[in-house]
Amino acid sequence: HKLYTACFLASLSPLQVFDTIPISPSLLTIQPSSVRQGETATITITGSHLLDVNSVTVSENSLTISQVQIINDTQITFELSVAQDAALGNKSLQIKTPTDVISTSQYDLSIEVLD
Repeated sequence: HKLYTACFLASLSPLQVFDTIPISPSLLTIQPSSVRQGETATITITGSHLLDVNSVTVSENSLTISQVQIINDTQITFELSVAQDAALGNKSLQIKTPTDVISTSQYDLSIEVLD
């Protein structure tokens, strides 16, 4: 999705597009917000402007993300596998688009690893 900037001037054609401005994703929820060590869960992120997301990543080797699916402009799902020896606590995810990388921590969202 792009926001188009247009100009209506007598000397220009009726609609002349000068530039496109990508709209960054915005995040609202992560459900479920916790996963136990040694388990795999289907995670759903809701928000807006999610169609351009090309990956969801986590920086910890003990967590694995797979099967990322862009359901629509407001929802992404993926599988999150947590190793048995994963460190406990809150983990941030990175949401990547062609023009931006945002962290779930920017929205005070995370997934908590439980024992």
